[in-house]
Parts: sequence; C-alpha cells; structure tokens
Amino acid sequence: RVGRCENTRIAMNAWWRIQDFAARSAGGIVAAARALAEQSAELATRKLEAAVQAGFTRILLATHVPPFVECATHEGQVSDPDWAPIMTNIALGDALFAFATENPDVHLDVLCGHTRDRCDRMVAPSLRVRVGRAEYGRAFFEVIE
Repeated sequence: RVGRCENTRIAMNAWWRIQDFAARSAGGIVAAARALAEQSAELATRKLEAAVQAGFTRILLATHVPPFVECATHEGQVSDPDWAPIMTNIALGDALFAFATENPDVHLDVLCGHTRDRCDRMVAPSLRVRVGRAEYGRAFFEVIE
C-alpha cells in the first residue's frame, strides 16, 4: 500500500524461500503480503484493546517489519518507492496510529527490525517506534528504559 509495490524493481530472495510467497507471481506476492499485513493489523488491534481493557497504560509491541515509512530507513534515509513496500507494514501502522489516537493516555512502544538501520521516532505523542540496528553475522543490543 506504499511506494511502487506492483512494479518495483526489487526482488527478494526470501520470496522464493518463505512458504507464504513461494511459487507465486509478482502480483500474487503483493496480494499475499497485503493479506498478511492486514492479519497482523487485526491481531495487534485485538491484543492492544485487550491490554487497555485489562488496565495497562504502557504497552510494548514487538513486530518484525516497521509499521511506518518514516521508520523504515537505510543509512538514515527513508526507503525509496521501490524499497518502501518491502520494508514497511502500512496496514499495521494505520492500526497503531488509530489506536494511539483513540487511546492518548496509553503509551505504546513498538520494537521492530527488518531494515538493519537504527531508527527511533515519536510517530504520535503516545506512539514511539524503535527499529534496531542489525548486520549479518553480528548482534547488537540496546537498553530500553
């Protein structure tokens, strides 16, 4: 739902290795990715609403793919239109932003990775997204207070 998903010039090796995408056409990969993104947004919404009902006012959500384009960076730059659909789960971002808007007294911290570039952004007054740094063959750790 962002960038050039239908005609991106990017091809990921994972698309042939991950069962959800294997043996699909480019359009089939886009459709499968969109369906998975929608499922993640619906699941997160249900879990967040249950946490609020249970009385939590600070929530930590971990996900793999950054939920906002501005958090999907490479070398400090926001992903370009070819990479953005691969590096971002916009459906989840929309759901998280709606949750934050409807629950301004609940602080939501989202931890993610996928892009390998560290990013820390306040997306809304009560919604913070932190993307961890990564490199193949190396592990990085951060303390979150």
